[in-house]
Amino acid sequence: MEILNLAENLIRLRREKGITQEELAQFVGVTKASISKWETRQTYPDILILPKLASYFDVSVDELLGYNPQLSKQQIKAYYHRMAADFAEKPFEDVMGQSEELVKKYYSCYPFVLQICILWLNHWMLAESEARGREIQQKIIILCEHIMKECQDINICNDALGVWALIKLQTGNAEEVIQVLEERADPKHMNRLGTLLVQAYLMSGEVEQAESVLQAELYQNIQETVSGCITLMKIHGQNQERFLQILKRADKMVELFDLERLNPNTAAAYQFSAAILFCGFQKEDEVYERLELFMRAMKQLLKEPILHGDLFFDCLDQWFESLDLGAEGVRNKKLVLESGLNMLNHPAFKSLKNQKQIERWKQELEGMRDVENTKSDKNI
Repeated sequence: MEILNLAENLIRLRREKGITQEELAQFVGVTKASISKWETRQTYPDILILPKLASYFDVSVDELLGYNPQLSKQQIKAYYHRMAADFAEKPFEDVMGQSEELVKKYYSCYPFVLQICILWLNHWMLAESEARGREIQQKIIILCEHIMKECQDINICNDALGVWALIKLQTGNAEEVIQVLEERADPKHMNRLGTLLVQAYLMSGEVEQAESVLQAELYQNIQETVSGCITLMKIHGQNQERFLQILKRADKMVELFDLERLNPNTAAAYQFSAAILFCGFQKEDEVYERLELFMRAMKQLLKEPILHGDLFFDCLDQWFESLDLGAEGVRNKKLVLESGLNMLNHPAFKSLKNQKQIERWKQELEGMRDVENTKSDKNI
């Protein structure tokens, strides 16, 4: 339950303004005794009087009441990871209900509401029915639109827009996404702010800050470039020559920056996509090779922390800590393993001759999942 501080705030604001209880009572239209009772917590003002009081002191009603429905970054991170773990352990609707109540409580804490949208984005597919999943997708859209309309932080609004666009695409509203994003996704302005910030740091002699920002920019660009190559490979999934050209360059980037260790999530998605496309070209040896690399990335995904630097990216720890969810993944480990099992069940692999190898990989993931289950049981 939130503790309101109306009485203390009334006394403080009245004294700051230099007025007596009688003067305040005259303005509001009540007796001096009423003001006295409000300030000694004997009674509370009628709800219709609150806006008049707030206006008189030039504060919001929330400020008048002392209600601050905000969470710190650490609190948001803790809430997210606790509920992500609950999605893997508890009934889906119980966790959804809990998260929905938290949204009501912290509806104006936009960083938290954004993370709830991301939480639902990563777990709505666990719903017991398609209809319920679609309902949750619509809830995400509504919350994202709430953030974009009310929040004053441009970065949070942009992140909400990204989640909104992803859900709109999942629900078949590509034209709406195009209409909204065409004007915003201007290649001429990509990374300009980050580059300017680096230059500003260098001009001020703050070399370490410049390198930290530059490494974070490069790190993100590498992930985005590889993710872009995944999409580009899919676009040319019927053109083997073009597909291999893209794959060759992407492979070099993955190897050069040791992406399997640096960001195993992106590496796993990349190798899995390559395996699917090689299936289309009936290149079975290449399929098994890519799935082996996929399994290596999946194992790396289970290590803590998921996000980390290396000898090249040696200034990222502070940046990772500044992220809303830290260096942790957006999904619980058990759900990551479940996702990996589902990926190995892809219809494209059904026609492969060496089904025993596919089954061995599945058993390996199941064994890893059982280990995680045991760890969870011990922590209960």
